[in-house]
Amino acid sequence: MGVIMPVVDIDNRYLRPAKHEDLITVKTAIKKLPAGHKIIFHAEIYNQHGEPLNNGAFTLYFMLTEGMKRRDMPGLLRDEVIKYFKGSVPDLFFSCKGFLPCNRHNHSANSIMKYVLKKTG
Repeated sequence: MGVIMPVVDIDNRYLRPAKHEDLITVKTAIKKLPAGHKIIFHAEIYNQHGEPLNNGAFTLYFMLTEGMKRRDMPGLLRDEVIKYFKGSVPDLFFSCKGFLPCNRHNHSANSIMKYVLKKTG
């Protein structure tokens, strides 16, 4: 049985527009260790001058592909994510500039999701 992660809630605040030629930076964080069937990503978008353009959060549920039932976070993913939560301050922070991979970390939100999908079928 596979696991899917549909987006179930989006909280978004537009602060100022991005222009076509802007180089944007997208920072995505998991601020709280996920519990149960949901995970919340917090995102911030900045232009090349460091001005905030957007911030918000999006919630995804872990669900079984067969029957569309909620399920807890898969163990393999939980084992990986929990490493970044030491005490109450999360060390798990994803960042990228445009569509380029992050240069500060060896992981990204997409790479963790691909890892989960690969391991859970």
